[in-house]
Amino acid sequence: ALTAFATDRDWSNMPAEAKGFRTTHGRAEEVMPLMPDLVIGGEYSAPDTIALLRRVGQRVEVMRLANSIDGVRAGMRWVGGIVGEPEKAEALVANLDRRLAAIAAEVPAGPRPVLAFYNTSGYTAEPGTLADDVIRAAGFENLAGRLGLRIGGRLNLEHVATTHIDALIAIDTAETSASRAVETVRHPALARLAAQKPFAAIPGRLWTCETPFVAEAAERLARLRAETERRP
Repeated sequence: ALTAFATDRDWSNMPAEAKGFRTTHGRAEEVMPLMPDLVIGGEYSAPDTIALLRRVGQRVEVMRLANSIDGVRAGMRWVGGIVGEPEKAEALVANLDRRLAAIAAEVPAGPRPVLAFYNTSGYTAEPGTLADDVIRAAGFENLAGRLGLRIGGRLNLEHVATTHIDALIAIDTAETSASRAVETVRHPALARLAAQKPFAAIPGRLWTCETPFVAEAAERLARLRAETERRP
């Protein structure tokens, strides 16, 4: 069985492939009747559910949340190890590394353009998050880092509007019925920035979890960086 998020087009990178599989919402009463050989939980899964499954004899392994690209590599190798497919995991890691190396080779020396990631309610990519690591791998300086934000910090709209930035991104949900990325930049100050500066909407599913799809997020950001560098 897969998590119910597996078929959600906002958060799954493989919703079509997930169709036809049983899904659960991670509740013990859904999982136990399936009599699984292995249950993979997340670092922030309900601890009571994990404890109950273990108490009734289920094998439960808990996957740590990736806060960096190194964490993505470790997560893929961890899954490959516990499901008995280490070679496939290494192939995925190698492909990720090839794509990231190609991006790094195109990052010019010298000062980096400043990128602001502004999402609904000021959520951003603070230093110490996977999104921040991907932004920097693509050749940008992250505004959140320049401002010294910590985990849980938010960008004030005033910061984005008054601080020098070279490009702007928001989370994209364009594959669903409504795009919150568009709503995010509807404020007049942000709309002006999105019209004047290189702007991109990056699907959150690409860098929310420890998957090789973070390479695509980095590639999209690298294209935005190249556009930024072409601007006078």
